[in-house]
Amino acid sequence: MGYQKDEWLIRPFLFQGLPQLESARLRIIGYRMFLIESRDLLMNDFLYEKVSKRVERRLSKSPRLAIINAFLFTLFTAPVGLWSKFTHASGTIDGVVYWVIVLWSIGLFAHIASLYIRSGARRNPREKIIQEEVLDAGESYQLEPDEMIDLHLRLSTDIEIQSKSIKQLMTIGISNLLLWPGTLILATLLYNVAQIITEDRFGGFFNALLILSLIGSFVLGLMLPLRELRGKQSDHTHDLYAIYGYKRKRSSAIETQDVETELEDDLPMQTESLASARKR
Repeated sequence: MGYQKDEWLIRPFLFQGLPQLESARLRIIGYRMFLIESRDLLMNDFLYEKVSKRVERRLSKSPRLAIINAFLFTLFTAPVGLWSKFTHASGTIDGVVYWVIVLWSIGLFAHIASLYIRSGARRNPREKIIQEEVLDAGESYQLEPDEMIDLHLRLSTDIEIQSKSIKQLMTIGISNLLLWPGTLILATLLYNVAQIITEDRFGGFFNALLILSLIGSFVLGLMLPLRELRGKQSDHTHDLYAIYGYKRKRSSAIETQDVETELEDDLPMQTESLASARKR
């Protein structure tokens, strides 16, 4: 070790009443330990970024297309559906508009479901992929079990947070599916199968379901995670890590500079003490 060589050089003078050299030796050892710790932190950051990119490549891409699809669905459903209902002669929605909305809601759900299945929102696939990538990194970089566990937990937490928007989209997709094909199936069952609703009441019941569906789709549109369209996918944990990681690196640089300054300030005193010791 490097500090053992320094100790071999300085130790003979410790018995000659030179405590400054002992203090300098301890600072040198602490400085080297600090550099080793900083190197380990940088290595951990490098591994995290590397494994994180490999995991993300195996999961679903950005949900932007699904968000745009849901946003366009809301823009069409709410204004066009309401306009068609209140301008149609029979007081109900136009048949073409209605079936476009119903089929679009099914297609939107299929789009979001395919994204959800391949995303990190599902626990089991996410954990399996992370486990495989962490084990590969452990073999490549000879990581200790504690280091692999820490890396796995960090990745799992961050990816789960990133997948919040996909979970939100899935909720919106299921809700629109229930509001349009769901209400159509319900009305058909109540009228044709159960015969609970008579023919003269079916029109009013169906119109009430239409208004409920139109208002519900509009409210769901307000819940869309549109912030994901502004640029890079939101990652709260990564943002915090970037902030505090910068401060940590900045404070580390300041601490390093302070240690070097102290060593430079103590060097004349050490030289002077060493010269006086030689004269004795």
